[in-house]
Amino acid sequence: MKKEDNGIKSLFASFPFPVPVLLVAVTVVLVLEIGNFAFTADETFNILSKGTLTRLFAALAVVMFAFIAQCRDFLKPRKGGTIRNLIWCAPCLLVVLANFPYYAIITGVAKIERADLIWLFVFECVATALFEELTFRGMILEIIKNYTEGKNYGKLIAVAVSSAIFAVIHLFNLFSGAGVGATLMQVGYTFLIGAMLAAVMIKTGNIWLCVILHAAFNFGGLLIPELGSGIFQDACFWILTAIAGTVCLGHIAGYLLKNK
Repeated sequence: MKKEDNGIKSLFASFPFPVPVLLVAVTVVLVLEIGNFAFTADETFNILSKGTLTRLFAALAVVMFAFIAQCRDFLKPRKGGTIRNLIWCAPCLLVVLANFPYYAIITGVAKIERADLIWLFVFECVATALFEELTFRGMILEIIKNYTEGKNYGKLIAVAVSSAIFAVIHLFNLFSGAGVGATLMQVGYTFLIGAMLAAVMIKTGNIWLCVILHAAFNFGGLLIPELGSGIFQDACFWILTAIAGTVCLGHIAGYLLKNK
């Protein structure tokens, strides 16, 4: 048996007891989702804390499942081309930055009321991005790529299918009381963001870069709804989003169509 390298590479290569850890992680997620926990008297703190813990343990469950299913290659960043990959991701970064409520905060139309909880909100954004990227741009995209590899426009198909699954999952928000119109809009832009991140994963082979982009996008888009009040999706927001989205769409479409 070939001796494994030390350090991080060894950790990615094997894990001694994934099944027990998976069961514990799933149990914790179920308990957090079902139980009505109140860590403090601060409702906002409780919501952010519960969301962070739930998604962290869900991400742990995904990683353990990846070890069990022998589908863990996505955890290891692809070597080489780091600078070129970062430059390639510049249009994607524009989309992320356009999602921040600059003008609304500057003009006072929207305001941050719980600046004391920004640190916890950052943790929640990272935890959410970690879970969703490991699941959709990690496990699911990896499985779909195995079926589409070698086929005409295999990368395009893998991006489209994985993004469609990512988008459709958000229809479950209807069961939590979300409006139909708002949910359908969320499904639409979730598909586009999922496609962008899937293309980043295919191009760079770095799931952690996807996590960073996703977390930053969530931070900008949810900062006011989670920690503030007011209307942040103003004319400036939509103009910046349209410009960045158009540039990014052309960039990614060109890449996927070029690589048959």
